[in-house]
Amino acid sequence: MEGLSQSIGRALSKRHEVTLIAPVGAKNFLENVEVIEVPLRPLPLFFLVAFVQSVRAACGNKYHYAVGCSGLVAPIVYFLGKLFGSKTLLFVHGLDVLVDSKPYQWFFLPLIRRVDEIIANSSSTREVLERYGVSKPAVHIVNPAVSIDFTVVPSTPKSKQLATLAAGRPVLLSVGRLIERKGLEEFVVKAMPPIQEKFPDVLLLIVGEEPAAAMRSSSGVKARIEKAVFEKGLQNNVVFTGAVSAADLKAVYLLADVFVFPLVPVPGDMEGFGMVAVEAALAGKPVAAFKEGGGCRRCLRWRVRLPDRFR
Repeated sequence: MEGLSQSIGRALSKRHEVTLIAPVGAKNFLENVEVIEVPLRPLPLFFLVAFVQSVRAACGNKYHYAVGCSGLVAPIVYFLGKLFGSKTLLFVHGLDVLVDSKPYQWFFLPLIRRVDEIIANSSSTREVLERYGVSKPAVHIVNPAVSIDFTVVPSTPKSKQLATLAAGRPVLLSVGRLIERKGLEEFVVKAMPPIQEKFPDVLLLIVGEEPAAAMRSSSGVKARIEKAVFEKGLQNNVVFTGAVSAADLKAVYLLADVFVFPLVPVPGDMEGFGMVAVEAALAGKPVAAFKEGGGCRRCLRWRVRLPDRFR
């Protein structure tokens, strides 16, 4: 969500006066935007400081809109609108509606329903909103876009190491937080053995880590994937890179032959869109995705030619 808030602030500031309340570190990514940084953790402190700073900013300026980049900040957005007469707009991603928490469903969800306008990142997210009582006219679908320049890829020690590891091998790539709905454990157990049987030197690069703080706990997911790799004898075919820099991520996308996005249904969770699949497509890579999640429904409308290494 931090990246989304930065992108929204950067875009709106080209035509409007914008004050962005964002986690510590946001100023490093934004120029010509007024940024007020607040601590992200612990979460109660974030809500308190963000709300106080928002009120202080609104007292000195007349803002036409209070905009939130996630349902998680719906209380702040809603009460700012009530206090200062601003229109309210909320970006919603899916999980921020489905959160399996009685306090969240009791307090946050009613306030999501009460904001003036909602931008959903996919038709799947809008369907979830409608199931949870958000009126359809107030919900607009805007699919996220990405802007990555793959023509300029700096060479780093990490990218060189991975390039050496992948040299001459068919490469599958997964990018994202290691959480249950990403389906990597199932992919390793069910898909990798027959792939490895046909392509013995196949390499699956797994980029990402378990999130330190998330709306849904993901503790133990990486350990289960590692266990599956060991039990299936795939230690030479699967590499965990951990989190990588933006420069290294571009290099990793270009190393891949196929991007895999094996989302699985998880009660109380969903992939609202799936930005990494769009990033892979922008890098010119075919995306092999399960028919789950908002963005992948559209991914499967296209047939792609697999690289020669996988034919």
